[in-house]
Amino acid sequence: SDVCSSDLGPVYMRNAYAVAIQSGNPASVRLGVELVPLVKKVPGLTLRYAVMLPGQAAPLSQGTFALPGGSKDPGQAVPVFENITVSGLPVADGSPSSMCEVRLAVENEGRIFDAREAPLRNQSFRIAGTSLLQNGQRVFLKGAGAYEASRVVVPEQSTARGTTDYVPYESWAVARAKRIAEGVKGAGAEWLRFAHHIPVRRVHETLRTAGIMVYQDFPLLWRTDYRALPVHEIARQFDEFLWRVSAEPAIGIIAIHNEPEFEYHGKDQATTQKLINGLIARAASLTPHLVVVGASGGDGTAVFPPDRAFSLNDPIDR
Repeated sequence: SDVCSSDLGPVYMRNAYAVAIQSGNPASVRLGVELVPLVKKVPGLTLRYAVMLPGQAAPLSQGTFALPGGSKDPGQAVPVFENITVSGLPVADGSPSSMCEVRLAVENEGRIFDAREAPLRNQSFRIAGTSLLQNGQRVFLKGAGAYEASRVVVPEQSTARGTTDYVPYESWAVARAKRIAEGVKGAGAEWLRFAHHIPVRRVHETLRTAGIMVYQDFPLLWRTDYRALPVHEIARQFDEFLWRVSAEPAIGIIAIHNEPEFEYHGKDQATTQKLINGLIARAASLTPHLVVVGASGGDGTAVFPPDRAFSLNDPIDR
């Protein structure tokens, strides 16, 4: 959800997510908040949380915990993580009744500086040997791929006077996502990969509602030129990407680099290898509930690096 500020204050939440990291009753839920202090000192800050079931007025779990009181570098985000326990968390089955949310509020002595709602992701993915596990159970992927659209707006219909009515990109993208979801489910599949582009948020939400899981690429390609897009800027954008995908329950797999083995204008392959390794480590710390694909190969294979650094000279796991 968008930020819903109740009062203009010295701190706000830029991103937030909630994910069940251990099933059971009670379940263990990890809350992640990207806090942005605007001043150096904000004493007495707390985060109030409430885990809500759809249609229920009483929370499954609620409480508060202390937040960092400012930053020596105001305006820079400070990541905050806290594990909480939740009793009665429903099993994630894709139905609306199993889609809980967490209400978050940054407070100081009863004054609300910022508030937002985040969907609670009640499932996790990991690689065990050669198997993909979803909530600890072995699963097999059946899905399709979606490439980026080439136009920001598309003609909806032509009028008698020869003019064209246009629909906003978001509306068109959501309608397209609904059609794709119908096609994927009609083929007996349940996954969709967004190849080297990130759709608008409502597309992920639409697929979540339709029961489609997402394999989401970070838009780092073989043709990325480090002279135009420096490595430090790629790392910054990747951090923003991780916060976004962490908050979306439809996303189960993320990929860092598309086809890095191809040469492009003499791009430094050692830099690429070091960059991918760094982003893998960053993803492992921020999104432990997701499967991280180091690189999708040009020969139709992918590298899943669970416990080792990725090398462009390594044989690709099949």
